[in-house]
Amino acid sequence: MIKIIVLIVALSVNSSQANPNTVIHMGMHLDNQQNLIQPDKYLLSQAIKSYRAGGHQTALSYFKKSSALGNAMAQRYVGLMHVNGLGTNKNYVTGYAWLKLAAHDNTPKNKQLRDQVYNLLTSIQKKQAQKVYEEINNNYGEIAALTRRDRWVRKQKMKMTGSRTGSLAFAPISFDTPHGNGIYNQMKSYVDDYDFGYVSSGEIVPKEDESKAKDK
Repeated sequence: MIKIIVLIVALSVNSSQANPNTVIHMGMHLDNQQNLIQPDKYLLSQAIKSYRAGGHQTALSYFKKSSALGNAMAQRYVGLMHVNGLGTNKNYVTGYAWLKLAAHDNTPKNKQLRDQVYNLLTSIQKKQAQKVYEEINNNYGEIAALTRRDRWVRKQKMKMTGSRTGSLAFAPISFDTPHGNGIYNQMKSYVDDYDFGYVSSGEIVPKEDESKAKDK
């Protein structure tokens, strides 16, 4: 049985700094170096906190919100929670569909988990899983995630400028850093640097492999 174990969550973002008071007022979040925490990673951290506290349903909700912004780690968690019946009914079909979406990042771990669950499905379930995957991919896949990320950036730009176009011509001076418009550059990279689903923000290991990892 596959069990979720959180080992590391790295909330690293781009290096430009932003005015903390202004950013927090806009509903965004900063790390200890006062760099912008990208929304999917913030939601992922909230999900993991809830999971560790035993709030599986709340965790699943946060994981889905992070997944909607293209976080492959969160997509993996959603799949594994369905496989294990954590915060939802146990469902290998839905779990596989989410793991297949997470495997878009082509990392060995996501492909391994996808194939592992696939082998647990009956021939009928495999057909069902393909239909469920197509629906999930339409709602949470790369294009949908990129659209949401772009929409988030536009929304923040409107808060900064009061303009529908998001022009920085009238942006407050507090958004500027020695490196330029630091907060805007970080926001812009949220779309420009999106690698279609892959977000490197940690690692999980199946529980059955934990002892092997310790022995090494």
